[in-house]
Amino acid sequence: MSSNEQEKQCTQLVFYDKGFPTNKELRAQLENVNDPEEQFEGLKKLVLSELNGEPQNNLLMDVLKYILPSNDKRLKKLCMYYLETIDKNDKNGKLRSEMILACSHIQRLLEHPNEYVQGFALRFEADLLGPLIPSVKKSLEHRHSYVRKNAVLAIFSIYSDNDQLIPDAPELIEDFLNTEPEVAAKRNAFIMLFHCDQDRAVKYLRSIIDQIQTTGDLFQLAILNLLKKMAKNNPNERTKYLKVISSLLDSKSNAVLYQCAGTLVSLSASPVAIKAAASCYIKLLLTHSDNNVKLIVLDRIIELKERYPVVMQQVVMDLLRVLSNNPDMDIKKKVLETAMALVSSRNVDTVMSALKKELQKSQSTSETVEYDKQNETEYRRILVKTFHECAIKFPEVAHHVLSVMDYLSDTSGPDVVLFVREVVDTFPKLRQQILDKLCQNFSRIQAPRVFRVALWILGDYSETQDQIQQSFDTVKSALKDLLGTQTVHQDLEDDDDNLSVKSSSSSAYSKTTTTTTTSASNKNLLRADGTYAAQTGFDSAAAQTASASSSKKEAAKPPASLKGFVEENNFYLSSVICNTICKLASRMHKLEGVSDKIVNQIKADAMLIMTVIVKHSSDPSKNYRMDRDTQERINLCIKLLSQQPSQQVTDIIVNSKTAFGDILKQKKAKEVQEQQDKENKVTSASQPDNLINITQLKGKKFDAFEFEEEDISKATSNAAFNNGQSGGKLSRVTQLTGFSDPVYAEALVTVHQFDILLDVLVINQTNHTLQNLTLELATVGDLKLCERPQTYTMAPKSKQRIKANIKVSSTETGIIFGNIVYDQSGAGNETSCVILNDVHIDIMDYIAPATCDDMQFRAMWFEFEWENKIPVKSNVNAEEVSLRQYLNFITKATNMNCLTPELALAGECEFLSANLYARSSFGEDALANVSIEKLPDGKIDGFVRIRSKTQGIALSLGDKITKIQKAQVAPSQ
Repeated sequence: MSSNEQEKQCTQLVFYDKGFPTNKELRAQLENVNDPEEQFEGLKKLVLSELNGEPQNNLLMDVLKYILPSNDKRLKKLCMYYLETIDKNDKNGKLRSEMILACSHIQRLLEHPNEYVQGFALRFEADLLGPLIPSVKKSLEHRHSYVRKNAVLAIFSIYSDNDQLIPDAPELIEDFLNTEPEVAAKRNAFIMLFHCDQDRAVKYLRSIIDQIQTTGDLFQLAILNLLKKMAKNNPNERTKYLKVISSLLDSKSNAVLYQCAGTLVSLSASPVAIKAAASCYIKLLLTHSDNNVKLIVLDRIIELKERYPVVMQQVVMDLLRVLSNNPDMDIKKKVLETAMALVSSRNVDTVMSALKKELQKSQSTSETVEYDKQNETEYRRILVKTFHECAIKFPEVAHHVLSVMDYLSDTSGPDVVLFVREVVDTFPKLRQQILDKLCQNFSRIQAPRVFRVALWILGDYSETQDQIQQSFDTVKSALKDLLGTQTVHQDLEDDDDNLSVKSSSSSAYSKTTTTTTTSASNKNLLRADGTYAAQTGFDSAAAQTASASSSKKEAAKPPASLKGFVEENNFYLSSVICNTICKLASRMHKLEGVSDKIVNQIKADAMLIMTVIVKHSSDPSKNYRMDRDTQERINLCIKLLSQQPSQQVTDIIVNSKTAFGDILKQKKAKEVQEQQDKENKVTSASQPDNLINITQLKGKKFDAFEFEEEDISKATSNAAFNNGQSGGKLSRVTQLTGFSDPVYAEALVTVHQFDILLDVLVINQTNHTLQNLTLELATVGDLKLCERPQTYTMAPKSKQRIKANIKVSSTETGIIFGNIVYDQSGAGNETSCVILNDVHIDIMDYIAPATCDDMQFRAMWFEFEWENKIPVKSNVNAEEVSLRQYLNFITKATNMNCLTPELALAGECEFLSANLYARSSFGEDALANVSIEKLPDGKIDGFVRIRSKTQGIALSLGDKITKIQKAQVAPSQ
């Protein structure tokens, strides 16, 4: 496109990717007057060709001769579309002579008895004016409103292009407004009066200002646009206009409500106006049925929250009402995120109560109604997370954690127990209540992960004698069916008070087991025939183990209980149980004032539980036995209880909560830093007293000041500018041909969120004219060309810029390739072709670091089916780079965020494991796990496992890592 050309307006846009017939074929179809259907198809293809940038100007006479006189209404309508679509002016900007032939026929259409034919003829006639003006004016008095409203638009178009043809248009429209009863026609007339004669529009508005509420929604929207401009142009009358706008907040039209709220915010910053606008948006959320509209309205509420947080805190409870009548999960997430940002110390208590009711409601809904269980589970998880954030942010409502603990047995149990874990560490005053509540609900837990965290809480935060005894009894009670009668008898003899643990593990184990076997009482066993039989403790345990095995064969799986998971050979949970009771027994031993009888009893019971778990898991009849790591862990716990370990070893085992506290402190410090960075970013805007930089006036005397060149590309989120690349556009230029080729081409590649723009510069390096030059492109991957190639004629040594848009539908590395085809003058009919270099689209342009919690990461990791396992092979010596530096290198190369806490990565070790996460611009998730180690020869070895829901991300990220490793780039700090 040359510099003097301008992009023409197009009232229609229809994409047609199929091939078009030739001019000869179209002319044959248009001239077939005996077959209107054939004419219709030909004219349809002609219109589509015009709309897609392939003009057929030589067929205009055929349309005027064979189509325009037809009586077929479909042909008449399509002919009007054609005349509206084509360029009616010649190269000099004057009306084409052929269009004069249509004037008389259009005038007859304006007097057609069919009002729709007459109204359609009024749509576009701003160029064929002259004799048509009287007919257009006469149409203002037509009996049908369809004709009248199109007549107004025709007058508007004529007056805008050439007001000399109809100088009395404003007066005509003003009179029309006063007499017209139909809303759509009045709206068109008011819009025309507003743009052509604003004083008359204001005068008319003042005359009906008391009846605005009774007008239709279309007319009200037009009035709102005028009021917005009037209020800005006349600030002294703004209060009067704001009252009119506020009166429209009671409109029954959702479009009017949305426009009213936006207009109020743009004209006034008073708390009353902001609250009214927020209430209007919330009303739309409650009443509108379209989820897309609700998401747009929520964006407006978020903008209000950013600008007026104090005022928006007053409507947070109204906002939470949206949760009850919106099943869409995206809307619920956005509402909860927005409400959480508006929670303050004044409304946090009511917010927590509302969230509690919503949690109870979601629980009852999932139990009584056929519901989307997956979405409901996700919703309860988000509610628990919101509880969590409120409790940590506002300590005065942390006691609400006790009510949330009733959901430990629910599908949201993992989130609840993680919430409890952080609260019990952050608020020591609530520990006793939390431990009591946890012990009460311990038997109701149904998930191994919840059991593991709950056991850790009991083992680390039970500090007093009563707390330790309560926690130990809770664990022992949950395993009683597994232990049978193999418990230490409570009625020990008095001389056992002096029982002490020997230094030898074997003697201690012998004494405790002897005490167990001799003091165990007999038990009556119910036989199959109904009679009873005596049974010892160990026989009971064996019988119950056999019974458990038989029941396991009969049933699909044991019940979801602590005992059931141990019977299922959940070895990880078994090791956590042993570790917990070891902590409790060791801490009881360290307490002052506790009798040796109590200490020895809890130690003996603890070692008995451990031995029974080992024995059960080592049963030869089992299909698989306990792994070595778990077995060594349990043996270590037994040795710690039977011997007197050093204080350092005991502290390592018992006081693991110290490390967790450090992680929480680091997490809080990170959140504070992010908040400060956000505030600093907001306050970094230009201040009122800053100098205004005028580049044109910059001279030598201003050399002391730094002037920043303003570039529109900085506002388009272009990666080249956001990443601080100094090359600017030049860094994104790709050479497509060689310098010695007859045609030189290079492309400026601009990657946007959902499309790619190629700005190709083509230079004719020959001394000949190149005809029919076409840039032909093709793609590999989820890329699609949006436009058909155009043909150009290039003079010798001339330049031509060709733009191509490519739609991107998913996150995948794509390739753009093609060639330039042209005919050279003087070379006959021979066609030449220049092959272009490939343009590779990097996946990193669509991947951005993101954050998710541990539960979300684990859920996605198990859900995603595509995995790409890339071996890490580095020839970099350990002396040059550490594992942590190599992790930073991988993170930077893949543009992913490291989710593993900084504290967990601190220190030097021969092994490192970390989780990475990123999200694409299309909402796709990318997960990665890095497991690397230092080999004895100093090299780094390991694997990077990438998982995603789609194959493209997993393969593309894997190729990126492999390519970087092959390049043997040394990691940076």
